[in-house]
Amino acid sequence: MHKHTGIDSPRIKGTDVDDLILDDEVMHTENAETIADVKTLSSIPILPAVDATTDNQMVRKKQVDDNVISSEVDASTQLIDSADTERAIESDEASYNKDKQVTFNEEDGDITVKFDLKDDNGAGGCFGKVYKNGSPVGVEREETAGGWVTYEEDFSVVTGDKIQLYTKYDDSGGGVGGNCRNFRMYYTRVLTPTLGTVNLN
Repeated sequence: MHKHTGIDSPRIKGTDVDDLILDDEVMHTENAETIADVKTLSSIPILPAVDATTDNQMVRKKQVDDNVISSEVDASTQLIDSADTERAIESDEASYNKDKQVTFNEEDGDITVKFDLKDDNGAGGCFGKVYKNGSPVGVEREETAGGWVTYEEDFSVVTGDKIQLYTKYDDSGGGVGGNCRNFRMYYTRVLTPTLGTVNLN
């Protein structure tokens, strides 16, 4: 006969006591608990169909989508990007060459592009044109004056577009070359609200 003199630890047949998991070492399906350390989930968790209301609550995708205000870029008079260095357009540059390039990193939309041209001696033959991603999109501009003239044009762009200025020179009129400078982009970001649905007008 075995006599108990105190409280014995429970004995589980075939189980080492060191392998036992205590109740406070596991996560339960009920009651509030604090989970320590980083936990990595292999699947996206499904949250209750209610919106978060306090700072530290997890937010569902639907709540984010319902409250997002979209934005787009619109052409304006606000200067954002500029490549102002003056560059020479040599008299023997009979085909278009790339002199300026700016990668557009904003939201899709419309921008105003400006650039300056000057013919060195006013004989004519200095040309400039805006390209996008290596393809011509702008009106061909020819400068015959001996002073700086600014040209501008609006374009539709998307994020990542390379906006470029190409130039060339036609020396058949006796000109000796020209210059370009101040390749600039003007735009602002416009917030676009999500319109309501008119149910009774």
